[in-house]
Amino acid sequence: MGIKVFHKIAKAFQGILDKIENSKVSRAIRKGLITAIPVLMIGSIALILLSLPIEAFQSFLASFGGGILHQILSLVHSAAFDFLAIVFLITISYSYAQICSNKMSMRIGVPVIALCCFMIMSGAGTDSFSMSNFGVNGLFIAILTAVFSSMLFIRLASVPKLALHIYADGTDHDFNTAFSMILPGAIVLLAFATVNYVLTNVLGVNNLSDFLAEKMITLFMGLGEGLLSGILFVFFLGTFWFFGIHGGNVMDQVSQQYFAGNVDVNIANIAAGLPPTEILSKTFFDVFVFMGGCGTILCLVIAVFLFSRRRSVKDIAKMGVGPTIFNINEFVIFGLPVVLNPVFFIPFVLTPIVITVISYFAVYLGIVPYVTQTVEWTTPAILSGFVATGSVAGSLLQIVNIVVGVLIYRPYFQDIREKTACQRKERYFEIDKNFKRSGKGK
Repeated sequence: MGIKVFHKIAKAFQGILDKIENSKVSRAIRKGLITAIPVLMIGSIALILLSLPIEAFQSFLASFGGGILHQILSLVHSAAFDFLAIVFLITISYSYAQICSNKMSMRIGVPVIALCCFMIMSGAGTDSFSMSNFGVNGLFIAILTAVFSSMLFIRLASVPKLALHIYADGTDHDFNTAFSMILPGAIVLLAFATVNYVLTNVLGVNNLSDFLAEKMITLFMGLGEGLLSGILFVFFLGTFWFFGIHGGNVMDQVSQQYFAGNVDVNIANIAAGLPPTEILSKTFFDVFVFMGGCGTILCLVIAVFLFSRRRSVKDIAKMGVGPTIFNINEFVIFGLPVVLNPVFFIPFVLTPIVITVISYFAVYLGIVPYVTQTVEWTTPAILSGFVATGSVAGSLLQIVNIVVGVLIYRPYFQDIREKTACQRKERYFEIDKNFKRSGKGK
C-alpha cells in the first residue's frame, strides 16, 4: 500500500513538473535565457582573463599600457554582468510575446512595458534605488517582472474596450497601434507601482537580497559551524541560484560569519604547534564542493559529454567548458539552462549536499588533511585540492567528488531523452490530427 501511494505521489509530482516545463512561461524563460548566451559568453571570457590565477599574466594585465588591457576587460565584464538583469528582462519578455502573439507591435511593446515595470520594482527615483539591482542581484525580480508584466499587458491589450483608436485623417496603422497600447500599458504600470508601494512601505522590503540575507543569518544562529550548518549553507545557496536569486550574495553574511575565517584559525593553530581544528571553511566549499561553481556544475558539464545525446546541449557544454574549469558557472546555468528548469532542480541542489558530507567525513576521519591554505576561487579543480591541503589526498578527494556528482546527474539525462521522445510523438500526433481535421488528410 505504501509503495503504491508513493508511486501515485511521485507520478502526480512529475505531472506537475511536466506541466510547468511545457508551459508558455517556462518556454519563454528558457528561450530568453538561451537568447542571452552571447552576452554571457563574452562576459565569462572577460571574467576568466581578469581572474586567471597566474601571477605573471595578472602582472602583464596590470602593467601593459598603464593597465589599459585590464580596464578594457573590466568594462566588457561590467557591460555583460552588471546589467544582466536588464538583458534577461528584455529577452524573456520578448520571447513570451513571441510565443503568445504574432503581432510585431507586441514583441516591441511588451519588452518596453516590462522595462518600465522593472524600473518601478527597482525603486528608480527613490532612496532605495541601487545600480546593483540591474546586475545579478536583480535577476529574480527581473524574471518575475518580465513574466507577469508580459502576461498582464498581452491580456489587457486583447480587450477591445481598452484598445483606444483614433479615426482621423493623417493617422496611420503604426500610430493607431501605439495609441491602442496606452491604456493597457498604464494599467500594468499602475499595478506594479502598487505592488512596489506595498512591498516597500507596508512590508518594509526594499531589497530582496538584503531581506533574504537577514533571514538566513537568523536561521543559522545557534547552529554553530558543524556539518548541519554546512549542509544548510549549500542547500540554500543552490536553491536561491536555481530560482534566479544570487545565492552567493544572499549567503555572504552567513559565509563571512561562520566559515570565512576558519582557514586562518587552522593556520594560527599550526603556527602555535597545535593541530588544525576547523573542517568547514569558505575555501573548503570552493575547493571540494563548488567545483565549476554552485551546483558543482563541473559534474554537470562532464555528465553532458558522457550521457547527453542532444547536440544543442553538448554545444552549450562545449562553450561552457572554459568558464567552468575556472569555476565560473553563469554561462552553463543560464545557457543550458539550469535556472528554473524543473529537470535539474534535484541534482543541482543534491549534488553539493552529498559532496559536502563526503568531504567533511574524509577530513574528519583523517583520510584528507585539513584545509590550511587559502586558494583563489578561480583555481581549477585537482590543482586547488593539492594547494589547499598541501597533499595529493586533496586532489584525489576532488576526483572522487567529481565521479559522485556525475553519477548523481546521470539519471536526469535519461529523463530528458524520454521527455524529448514523448514531446516529439505528441507534436507528431498533434500535427497529424490538425492535418486530418482540415480535410487534407483524407
